[in-house]
Parts: sequence; C-alpha cells; structure tokens
Amino acid sequence: MKKISLIWPAVFMAVILLTGCSKSKTAVPVNQAPQAVTLKVTDSTAATVDLAWTGNRDEDFALYRLYRTNGFVNYLVKTISDRSDTVYHDSLLSPSHVYSYFVSVADTGNLSSQSNLAPVHTLGIDSLILGMDPRSLETTSGRAFGLEVWVQRVDSLFGASFELAYDSLSLAADSAKAGTFLGSDVVFFSHTEPGLASVSVTLKSGAAEVSGSGGLAVVYFHSTGTGNQAITFSPTTALRRANGSDVPGFSSLSKWKADVAVQ
Repeated sequence: MKKISLIWPAVFMAVILLTGCSKSKTAVPVNQAPQAVTLKVTDSTAATVDLAWTGNRDEDFALYRLYRTNGFVNYLVKTISDRSDTVYHDSLLSPSHVYSYFVSVADTGNLSSQSNLAPVHTLGIDSLILGMDPRSLETTSGRAFGLEVWVQRVDSLFGASFELAYDSLSLAADSAKAGTFLGSDVVFFSHTEPGLASVSVTLKSGAAEVSGSGGLAVVYFHSTGTGNQAITFSPTTALRRANGSDVPGFSSLSKWKADVAVQ
C-alpha cells in the first residue's frame, strides 16, 4: 500500500505539468492566414517616404514584404524577417508623384495577409525635370517591369521624344504606351531594339499645349540575365512646343536613371 501511495502523487504532478505546458502555447489553426498589420505614412519629402506598421504577433510569423505601387505596377521594396522591425525609410522616389504602399505578412506555411493601402503624394521641386520612375528596383531573371517617363513643371508642352539606352545582355525592351499627361488625343510612336527603346508622343494638330507635371509614357522591359544594370536617357531627348521649338531649361540628369538589380 505504501508503494501505491507514492505513485499517485507523482502521476498527479505529471498531469498538472502537462496541462500547464499546453496552456502556455497558442494553437495555430491549419490553413489560416496570418493576422494583417496596419500601415501608415509618417513623413514624406520630394524623394523619400517614411513608413510604420503594427507588428504581427502570430507564433508562425515568417516575414514582412513591403510593396510600393505607382499606379501601374507593384514593386517589392523590402523583405523583412524580424517581426519587431516595423519601420522603413524609402528613398530615390520621384517628386510630385502619388504612390501607395502595403505590407504583406507571410507565415511559415506560406500563407499571407495584406495590410491597408497607405497613399502618399511626394512634394514637388522647382526645376523642370524629365525623369524615370522607379529610379531603383530589384527583380529576378525573366520577370517583366515598367518604367514611367515623367515631366515636372513644364510650360506649354506639345510633344516629347526620347530614347532609353540599356545593356541588352540582361535586359530587353518589350513595348510602350502613352502616359496620361498629354491626354488621349495624341499621336504615339514607339520602337524597341536590342539596347534601345525609342518613344515619341505628340498632341494632334490644333490641340492646346499642356503645362504642369505628369507621365509622358510607360516603357515595359523584362530581364534576361543577372547583374546590376542601368537604364539611361540618350542625348536625343527633346521636349517641344506646337511651333516646333524646344522647351528651354529642362534637364534629364544622370540621377534620374533607373538602376536595375537582376537576381
């Protein structure tokens, strides 16, 4: 009888310990997407945006993926595996542009949830500039992406023409379409060949010249290899008025090139 009286307390304590351990863990339902986070813009300039989001607390958290969209394509900005890392400073943005950001949360089962969209309008600058957006991006071999060519603070624009030069060993231009700045009543021309994309967009005869800021065209590319490459404006770039004269004072500076990292 003494042996039985010694065994029962040990069994009772084991049951208590096992029960306590089970309560300390959070059961994760199978095939349930992770809890979404809430994203907000905390600051912005002409070229930068600061972002912050609530942290995900799921036990099976894997990573955050931060995306930026400029209206026609989503770009993966950053992949973050530290659940406590919930702020990001995005740079190399274009002035006078509307962007939207969202955060996708992924778990260890490769399920994901998307946050709210957080829009932001970057500040303008005083000078007349022809540029590209995005100015920096990462992609993988074979994936397609688009580049917007935009103009800011132009006065009395009737048409524009430009060429984008690139290394054809790892990039290829596919097609192009007119932007929204000059409207839909335009004559649009594009031509692509290895290493060069040529674009011309002009208002139809009799249309009124346009002033302000906006997108002239979107040029689509896809990657064919790996490595770091740059897409740049060629010297033939021109902005013209209705009488055929050049719009003075604009610059397509080297800082407006697009740096492409293909992995």
